[in-house]
Amino acid sequence: MINYTINKYHINIFDDEAYTEGSVDHVNRYDFVYFEKSKYRSTSIYGIKIFQDNVLIKSAVIGAIGGGTSIHETSTIMEDDRLLICCSDTIFCLSIPDLALLWRTQADLATCFEIYKYQDDYIIHGELEISRLDRDGKILWQQGGADIFVTLTDEQSFELTEHFIMAKDFENRAYKFDYEGNDLSTKPSIDTSRNKFKHFFESKKDEVNELGITFNAPCSDEDLADLELKLSYPLPPDLIEFYTFCNGFNTDDWLFRVIPVHEAIDYKSELANNIFHFAEYMINSDQWLIQLKEGGQYEVINDDHGSREMTAQTTSILKFLEIYLTEGLFSKSDNNSFWDRLNKNRN
Repeated sequence: MINYTINKYHINIFDDEAYTEGSVDHVNRYDFVYFEKSKYRSTSIYGIKIFQDNVLIKSAVIGAIGGGTSIHETSTIMEDDRLLICCSDTIFCLSIPDLALLWRTQADLATCFEIYKYQDDYIIHGELEISRLDRDGKILWQQGGADIFVTLTDEQSFELTEHFIMAKDFENRAYKFDYEGNDLSTKPSIDTSRNKFKHFFESKKDEVNELGITFNAPCSDEDLADLELKLSYPLPPDLIEFYTFCNGFNTDDWLFRVIPVHEAIDYKSELANNIFHFAEYMINSDQWLIQLKEGGQYEVINDDHGSREMTAQTTSILKFLEIYLTEGLFSKSDNNSFWDRLNKNRN
């Protein structure tokens, strides 16, 4: 059962699987019965009761066939004038307080797990499809995957971020859709033979050897998808191209390293939604962060061991790496620190 209080009304929604349409001896009787016309018994049946001043004023029961569902926080939406419920394969929309059926829409061929409000519309997490419905229940778009949108683990498998929808399927494949229904799951096609970071480091072989740089293997698509799931912006192509070349690297230069994505994910809860760890030296003695911006832009930011305000030092990790490789963290020809040299060459 789940309870809501909206304005002067108290609303109960509960499982009533024992209810049979037309029954006269059932413990619950309803003003309205909204069942699909089918020769099969409804898989999920929910009772709804609206009270005012502890007096029952309206009641309804809904039922639909398809996969079984349950009542929980994200399976319902309560607005001032309407109630929306996931019930098996269907979304029901009822008026408040009259419980008139405004519309019902089969939003998945199997099961509707969750419903979320997005602007004036609704996003449905279905077993087979992700859907967007307008206020009148019209399906604006639907997207499917290679398998059902359910995972075997307890990890979050569906999330609405500021700019896109993230979902995972039964095989733990990650999907990304924008709010217009476009599939953003495919990463930008990058020819590794023309990867600019590959060519950059090859052109700096002497510096790479002197600094003792050892590269990690390229980042997996799964780790990149997991990082994006925790960010409020998609990763820019520039960063994807870098992680396609290597998942960070270690050095002999004051333990400076570019952090692998799986560690950035582990640290992510410490930071704002659009920021993640990129590099560090002397085991967190100082850290450089990536701050994502609108339009696929980003900045590399740092506060010089916490001694200054956080500063955007460059808008290019290629420039960041180029300045680092020229002399490492500490200049051999002058007293400028890496922090000062980055700011001197700020884009």
